Amino acid sequence: MEDPYVKYTLPKEIWLMVFHQVGSQWLGECRLICRDWNLLVQEVMCGQKLKFTNVDKISKFIYYLENNPNMATCIKYMFLTDVGSLALEMKLLSLALTPKIRLLEGEMSEELFGHLLDIAQKSPKKFGELQSLPNFSRARPIGNSTTTPNYYNTLLYFKESLTRLNVTMRPFEVPGQSLCVIPRLNEFGNLTELNLDLCGMQHLGDQSREYIVLDNILSKCTENLKILGLVWDRRSTLMEKNDFKNWLMAQDVKQAPNVHTLKLGIVHTPLIVEYLLYKYQNVSELLIGNLTNFSERIWEEVKDINKIQIIGSIPGSGQVNSNLVSTEEFTNLLQNMKSTTNQLQILQLLDNNSSNDLFDITKCKSTGITQFNIQMYGYAQAIHKNIVSLVSPVSRLEIDYTDYPMEYMDEEFSIEHTEQLNIDRVERVERVERIGRAERFDNNEQPAMNEEFYELLQIFPFDKLNILADLTLFGNDKTNEDICEELSYSSMPNLKNLTLRTCFCFEEEHVISLPEADLESLSLFKTSETCFEVQKILLATKKTEPPQKNFYLLAPGSSPDYKKISEDDASNFQDNITKIYLAFNSLNSLKINLNDHAINVKFDEKFQIVEASVSLNA
Repeated sequence: MEDPYVKYTLPKEIWLMVFHQVGSQWLGECRLICRDWNLLVQEVMCGQKLKFTNVDKISKFIYYLENNPNMATCIKYMFLTDVGSLALEMKLLSLALTPKIRLLEGEMSEELFGHLLDIAQKSPKKFGELQSLPNFSRARPIGNSTTTPNYYNTLLYFKESLTRLNVTMRPFEVPGQSLCVIPRLNEFGNLTELNLDLCGMQHLGDQSREYIVLDNILSKCTENLKILGLVWDRRSTLMEKNDFKNWLMAQDVKQAPNVHTLKLGIVHTPLIVEYLLYKYQNVSELLIGNLTNFSERIWEEVKDINKIQIIGSIPGSGQVNSNLVSTEEFTNLLQNMKSTTNQLQILQLLDNNSSNDLFDITKCKSTGITQFNIQMYGYAQAIHKNIVSLVSPVSRLEIDYTDYPMEYMDEEFSIEHTEQLNIDRVERVERVERIGRAERFDNNEQPAMNEEFYELLQIFPFDKLNILADLTLFGNDKTNEDICEELSYSSMPNLKNLTLRTCFCFEEEHVISLPEADLESLSLFKTSETCFEVQKILLATKKTEPPQKNFYLLAPGSSPDYKKISEDDASNFQDNITKIYLAFNSLNSLKINLNDHAINVKFDEKFQIVEASVSLNA
């Protein structure tokens, strides 16, 4: 008799397509649903990006492959880190590597590169699909030098299939080892991305000769090259721009139309930028990983590129010597990088071991958007306030202060920082009085607020929120609520999306009030430290105009249940329930994130629940 189950079974190819759309954390659950899915799910899981970042992960996967050796042929992508256990790492490669492997990323030691090369050379089938190799992590010491023959021999062995190549010339390597690859770059016929670190190249003492040597290296690449990454640490004596361009023409520097993306590890001088953009005139994307020179000459050279990302240390902060880099030039850079639409992210960390505050700016002409990212170690300084003021108003603002410890006021710190509190107190009191919140202060005492909240107030652009559409706050629940209370006195006519991460805790009461706001979405995140599952939530909504109050008992689950209750019933609930009070003029949707899943609530124009559902978090 024909099995009736057969007619409802999809072909293997269809199931594989379905499972490829399922997040990795849920694939394990699929294995338990249907016995026939087990093998297919394993194939999909082995075909995804496999990351091995510690000994425990490697040991578990070795055990799995020893019991399922056929799964090795499904492995396409491995990310490796040097965990310090060479024997374990070698065993992993021996079990996992087959000619089906396509991408190896991360980092490996010299010995591990030798083992990889040995596996490939002994394989009866060619490793013809491998497109990338990991970065080099540790060299074998020989006297005062290091030797890396396995690394470079491995690069050359896979030269026909590699599409991405990382070559580093180290200051202390055995002379000539990296030179066995660099002169043969033309043999890497499928190479589309080259990352070249020439910090270890011998200084020739003549900037003209050094640029000639660099051009000879880059000219060996084939026309397939699309992405070039370069670390060039020369601090060349400046030539005038026209003189340098004339010199490049006189040297017959060959221009190449193929490269569209440049990634520069460090820029000390405009010359390297001018040389590369002269050679590669079709560059549409530029990344400068460490800009130490803010001269207008660099901006004039890059301003017409479609997408520019610039990273560097903020002058006048930490231990950065503002005399070496002009604060005025940095200010001009900020102004030049602004677009029609500007977004700002501020990450504030209390880390005494770090000295340099960082900026990361990305401008895209085609979208008309610039993303400004500021990373501060310690407390807000004048330069940080100036940056926020310069780039504001912004359409999207994100402030992350989750690294703040709950209590950090030790004796040494309190003396120094109390002085700063006193310095800024007058300005703060004036602003609070202006918005009607002077009751927070006493004339003879420090502001009645926690330090974390105070620090945020120093950099928050309260007076420039007129075009703000998206606001995200990362921090504890009380500070988030205090910020929202401050914001309720600011004009934010365009605010549509509000996200409060690490916002609410188990069995606590939370109030989020922006009475004038007409929001499209509000997202709340439960604190990751909470070890209890939220069983029930008392959700209260208050509409400003016309006045309307609603109270609901919300029960999280696979099919969230909600029940409307009276205000009297709501007031009778004890403290052993999570309470969320929302006060807005209007809100379309609420998302409550509970670790691995989220409750999605939709409201009508009266701020009443019309639908509740659950979704899985990636």
